Amino acid sequence: MSLVIYKDGESLRPWERFQEITDDYGNVWKAKMGDMVEHHWALRKGKYPIIDHEGMSEWHTNWQNILEKDCGYKLEQLRKDLLGYRKADALHQELKIVVEVQYSSISASDFYERTKFWIGLGYNVVWIFDPKKYSDYTGKYRGQYRWSRKPVWWDTYKEFRFKVDIIIQNSLKSKDRIAQELVDIIIQNSLTSKDRIAQELDGITIDRYYRILAASHHPGWKTRKYCCKVQSMTKNRLIDELKG
Repeated sequence: MSLVIYKDGESLRPWERFQEITDDYGNVWKAKMGDMVEHHWALRKGKYPIIDHEGMSEWHTNWQNILEKDCGYKLEQLRKDLLGYRKADALHQELKIVVEVQYSSISASDFYERTKFWIGLGYNVVWIFDPKKYSDYTGKYRGQYRWSRKPVWWDTYKEFRFKVDIIIQNSLKSKDRIAQELVDIIIQNSLTSKDRIAQELDGITIDRYYRILAASHHPGWKTRKYCCKVQSMTKNRLIDELKG
């Protein structure tokens, strides 16, 4: 499936049920427009370089819609190197940024190869991770998170530190965790305004994200050997940053 296809260099979304469009690669796509799944294109004829056989989650498509409509990115952009094609969830040519929105599981090797591909073509890569599978830290301390097992992005982040950005949505559940998050924000940003603090609190209880700022491994520790310094932010702040 594909949210958009490209005809004469312009992105197209389905606007009429069962319509068929031939894209710039000579492939024929059929519009799928139902009530249960996001409107998308299904390949009918041809050999599109990359086909996603898995369906997209609502969380994934929501982020792609934001990146296209609010941030000016083009969706599902194909690029090629000597080894073949890859497809970006969203790409901003002027900013030279690729955003990958990751909901499903991914291996460390696949994560590495995808990141290396885009960096090799001159792009910085931003990964936005779903909280259900990737917010699995086992310890939270002021301004940092710790993992007992090596995160899937760890080695790639260490190698391409200044070319890759790791953003993980934080699934906050308890009042204690919300209170700790707010304390971190007040300290990190030296907040004194009641209005600003209230605004940040709203962001915490609705949607919160954290960026990996630094990562260190401590083999001598008994548990939680993978430690990261993090920066917390609201979803709106993240969107503003992605706009450039």
